[in-house]
Amino acid sequence: TDDRGRGVFATRAIGAGTTIVRGIPAACVPKDDRLRTHCSVCLAPAADRPLCSGCGHVVLCARCAKSDGARLIHDDECASLRSLFAVPAKERPADTCSLRLLLRLLLWRWRCSRPELPQYVEDEWWGDGDACGDELDDVLALCEPPEGLADGGVDCDAAFWDMAAQARYHLPAHARLSRGLAAELMA
Repeated sequence: TDDRGRGVFATRAIGAGTTIVRGIPAACVPKDDRLRTHCSVCLAPAADRPLCSGCGHVVLCARCAKSDGARLIHDDECASLRSLFAVPAKERPADTCSLRLLLRLLLWRWRCSRPELPQYVEDEWWGDGDACGDELDDVLALCEPPEGLADGGVDCDAAFWDMAAQARYHLPAHARLSRGLAAELMA
């Protein structure tokens, strides 16, 4: 709406505990201290699960390990995470959560640009009932160029530019974007 923005508005009283909408996140990642104890895709506790044999840093819960879409999310990022965690701890960000989220978004963007490839979301993976999920264009519509970026300036926050540069270093070549476009996703 013009005065309230984008959202969902109740037109009648809704009882406590009523499911109004189920939404599929465009992207999420566990905090650094939960990488080995919570599912890398759905964030459910998964401390009893084995670490990924490829990157050695994340786990998938039993449900996500059986899902082609969920496994695909980690398969796309596995080499990037292996590269990220191969960097000595003193030379990488103390908290990699934002960088890992940017990597995941950029890989999702790449996969969406290739409709002939399998995509991440599978209806049965999210359980029974309707669920809504954003398309890539919905996420990109929330991004506006950082001030000064659209006119060729470099006023974008330095942290966004640094993270965009780090992401390019860890992403496979086919998923890389310019630093400006990657920084725009983080702004």
